[in-house]
Amino acid sequence: MPIKFRLAAPPQSSSPWRKLLAGVIALALFVPLLMFSAAVLIILLVISIIAGGIFWWKTRQIRQQMRSFTPPTSTVMEEVDGTGEIIEGEVIRVVRTRDEQ
Repeated sequence: MPIKFRLAAPPQSSSPWRKLLAGVIALALFVPLLMFSAAVLIILLVISIIAGGIFWWKTRQIRQQMRSFTPPTSTVMEEVDGTGEIIEGEVIRVVRTRDEQ
């Protein structure tokens, strides 16, 4: 049994007037969508600036503490020769008396 496929609507012609009307409709939809996307971007920019300002204001005291912080000095290195800096590692100091030698 063969199956026949028939379109319900007649085929549409591609006249220049139809193409012009489609272009006008597309342009009429494109302009408002472009303005809407620009408005959304401006709103997101304003929100991010406000959020950044709030974050900056809330962290100002921590930043002041970080600027005024001085790292502790190493007392072990100062006792040895007074110079140097321990970057990473452990220091084990063995004190020997005269009796042990």
